[in-house]
Amino acid sequence: MKSLCILLVSVAVSIITLPVTGASAMCIKKPLVTTAVSAALIRSRQKVRAKRRAERRWNREVSRRYGDAFASAGFAKNRRMRCKQIPTSHGSKIAMRCTLSARPCDSRR
Repeated sequence: MKSLCILLVSVAVSIITLPVTGASAMCIKKPLVTTAVSAALIRSRQKVRAKRRAERRWNREVSRRYGDAFASAGFAKNRRMRCKQIPTSHGSKIAMRCTLSARPCDSRR
């Protein structure tokens, strides 16, 4: 019985650690860049909102261009989010602008 348990555990470990072959995701070669701005009244929320808006805009644009299978920023390669404070046209108010750049990849692979 003990040898059977050891055998089962070793088989399970070997299955878990097998390298995945042929499962590389298909990715678009050129990164897609989107930008979003948040001028929230609560400054601590500006960056969070601007990042969320940039990612949603990126997802919509990728879905429109390449289809829903590519429209998840979580599966994207070379993902880069940059945020910067910018002045608004109102003068004293400060907004946050975030730009997301990433290569869309097929989430089904």
